[in-house]
Amino acid sequence: MRYPLAIVLLLAAVAAWGQDAPTYEVGDLVVAVTDAKLRIRREGKVVEADEVFPGVTMRVGAVKGRWLWVSNGVPGWIENKNVIPLDKAIDFFTAKIRRYPTVAKWRYARAVAWTNQGELDIAIADYTELLKLRRSPAYYHVRGICYHAKGEYDKAISDYNQAIRLNPKSARYYNSRAEAKHEQGDALAAIEDAQQAIKLNPQYASAYTNLGRAHEENGDLMR
Repeated sequence: MRYPLAIVLLLAAVAAWGQDAPTYEVGDLVVAVTDAKLRIRREGKVVEADEVFPGVTMRVGAVKGRWLWVSNGVPGWIENKNVIPLDKAIDFFTAKIRRYPTVAKWRYARAVAWTNQGELDIAIADYTELLKLRRSPAYYHVRGICYHAKGEYDKAISDYNQAIRLNPKSARYYNSRAEAKHEQGDALAAIEDAQQAIKLNPQYASAYTNLGRAHEENGDLMR
């Protein structure tokens, strides 16, 4: 039986996709390529557990058909169509950037992927380009985290300063600056920032940890 050309091409595409589509195993690292929901079953119902966005890297904990058990802090199930293998992520996001050079989310996704691969200098370059598109406090903060990881604390603090100036209500930004100040040996400044982070978010456990470290560094052992 002869089939119309359109059907032949469709069948060929499906066959090719089946050959090229990645299969995942427990322990694999995957990267989100869309905004997606992590889902869990609770009391017999499927509910949303968390959200992910392009660039987020997660480790596969279980595989059930097309569903992968992963975690972005909070674990849940995600369809495999929403992720790609970590080693494919840079090429994927680079292609998106070439096609949509002014869409910030694709460059941000690539910067996150570079960061998760330990390529901090390249990630910093992407965050710098992002800041030309939009002066977001979040972009200053994540670039600051990269500088921080490289031990370039002056640059990290400069970026945290910008993030705080643009969004002075973020406990996370103050806490990050407290960590950098502590690394520089400025315990009093670290204490002040950690206290401000706690004031903004009294449940922020990391800020209490940084506050305690700074007090210890300052010799305030009885606090």
